[in-house]
Amino acid sequence: MKATPVTSQLDVAQQAWEDARYDDLLRDLEGSRDGRARLLRARVYLRRRDYEEAAALLRGGFDDPNDAAIAGILRTSASERSGSPSKEAPAPPPQGASRKVVAAAHLYTALAAWRRGDLEAAYTLASRAVNAGDVESAAFALDLQGWIEVSRRRFGPAARRFLETLDLLRDRPLRDEHLRASAFAALSHVALATFAFDLVPRLTSELASHRPTVDTIRPTLATMLQLSTLLELQADDLAAYEMLLAARSLDIEHPFPSLADTEIAAYHRRHNNDEARAAHLALAYRSLDDTNWVKADIEARVVPAVFAAEAALSDDPRAGSALTKALSFSGRRDPMLAFEHDKRAAAMVLLARGRVQQARGRGEAAAADVARAMDIFEAHGEGYLSAVASLDLMRITGKRELPPPLRAALRDAPRAWLRDELKRLRERSESPLEKLAPAERRVLEKLCEGATSREIATQLGRSVSTIRNQTISIFRKLDVHTRSALVAKVGARGHLP
Repeated sequence: MKATPVTSQLDVAQQAWEDARYDDLLRDLEGSRDGRARLLRARVYLRRRDYEEAAALLRGGFDDPNDAAIAGILRTSASERSGSPSKEAPAPPPQGASRKVVAAAHLYTALAAWRRGDLEAAYTLASRAVNAGDVESAAFALDLQGWIEVSRRRFGPAARRFLETLDLLRDRPLRDEHLRASAFAALSHVALATFAFDLVPRLTSELASHRPTVDTIRPTLATMLQLSTLLELQADDLAAYEMLLAARSLDIEHPFPSLADTEIAAYHRRHNNDEARAAHLALAYRSLDDTNWVKADIEARVVPAVFAAEAALSDDPRAGSALTKALSFSGRRDPMLAFEHDKRAAAMVLLARGRVQQARGRGEAAAADVARAMDIFEAHGEGYLSAVASLDLMRITGKRELPPPLRAALRDAPRAWLRDELKRLRERSESPLEKLAPAERRVLEKLCEGATSREIATQLGRSVSTIRNQTISIFRKLDVHTRSALVAKVGARGHLP
């Protein structure tokens, strides 16, 4: 049988690279010592954060001077990203180096500056990469500039950079589905943070023409969930729900299926479908239970916090154990220390903990956590999340004055479900039952059904003394002195007539 030429192997592998089918690429080029084949394999390992494998492939001779120069640049980057910077400096580009080499040198130096927090240097170097004449490096550099602008809270310029990245990737000579998925996920993040509804058609179009692989499925899922929220904020509930169902159908590793089920549960809560909400919360928690948390990254650690936040609003007892999972990788119980390198993630955990605290009747601690979360979201320009935290703060404190983030959100998204939530919150605040903690409401329902303190303790898994103390608290808050007076005031099912 005639051997397949190396050039043909490289063509097939290049196609796999463009489609982000990295397993296929690694299989097709396994054992190849061709310089460009090694560079392709090394780039796959860099994207998968396997820096040791990447560095191993980048050592040794490269016949082509330009390949050797790029290998040196990538090798230094792998060493720097692994946390053990090499003393070896990358070889300077050879005389007459290609534009690709020059652009790559600027790009990877910009990435290093970005990781150490030098935003000015990173942006300047990325601009040089954009202008160096190599289209691939230009697309990466534009994406990097977009994230730099996000860090600066300059969301308009950030959106333009991500759109420029996507425009470059629409040309057939430059296809990179991994970078494309990253860019439209970033664009959806900016759109939701700033209520930029004009970006919805472009995001919908990008998703429709993208076929996710194992290496692009996380950003695809993030885009679908954020786009669903944007659609719901526009009052396009059917399209929002269809997007959630499409997100749930993605074949993704645990715990990420929990995100889709949790968001579907939140959708049903907002639309008063308690049975469906409970079913999806149960499915979401099953995904958390099936997860191996030993090597989970920060993205994965945030997933149980998202579940805990929704479960607590639904008075689901699994909220507390999910919050424990979110912090289980660290002995530090303070989310700001556990997630010290990702303040947005820390704020998500604070929001979840605040809701759990409220469900347990610890109003002061709950308000402190949610206020911290709101401040962090606002400081990072997260308009939507800061508005959600504002609603929580009103719910916990009982104050009727609109916090600034919520006022801004209602201005920017006037048809939002946020307005409906606020209306329901204000209606509930007028009810005497709002004086009760969620745990007290469960006891109230049992009391009105005629259960004894011992029976309630057994049914709810608490001690008899706890139930008696909560009963005294309920009587005091509702200004009654007997069970018969309680039933007369709130009805036989523990609700106001």
